[in-house]
Amino acid sequence: MNSSSANLEKNELTAGVILSLPKATAIASPESGEYMEYFQKYISLVPPGKCGQGLVEQVDILRDLFADMDNETAATVHAPYTWSLSQVLGHLVDCERVFGYRAARIAAGDKTELPGFDEGMIVQGMRYADASAGVLFREWVAMRIANVTMFSRMTSDQLAQKGSVDGKQLSARAAACVIAGHTTHHLAIVMKRLEFA
Repeated sequence: MNSSSANLEKNELTAGVILSLPKATAIASPESGEYMEYFQKYISLVPPGKCGQGLVEQVDILRDLFADMDNETAATVHAPYTWSLSQVLGHLVDCERVFGYRAARIAAGDKTELPGFDEGMIVQGMRYADASAGVLFREWVAMRIANVTMFSRMTSDQLAQKGSVDGKQLSARAAACVIAGHTTHHLAIVMKRLEFA
């Protein structure tokens, strides 16, 4: 083992201590007025009161699917879908980042109007098609641990705070549930794609 490899392993061990996944925290389900109607399809995939648990449990599911996925599989596009599996994982990275940021601003009581985002443009612009699934999984899990840690220390009042995103109301707890439900939605599709590949 050369010195750079040894340093990488040491750094990863250190990061593993810092980036430990906290225990699931209770996050109350949002009410219908706390999010735009479009997000209902994701929030409906989260059992009532199980958002925090789902956010934690999804880490092992994604690890099993993506951490050791070979490049050929990750680059595969299964018709009728238009994204490779790496691009799907990159999209999940983006949503962790965007919805976590939105939740932080909203929970803090920031009433600034937050913008929407073009998911397709970001997937292309971030060149996820060229990235390995293992690298993207590490990026995703770092974001997920950060988000779970953030939600775990929010009070119920902070989680219930509402802000405005793209002209529509969104609460911090609704943002958390969208993250969990959106991930569930895409995991189901990925598992279906791999089953029939």
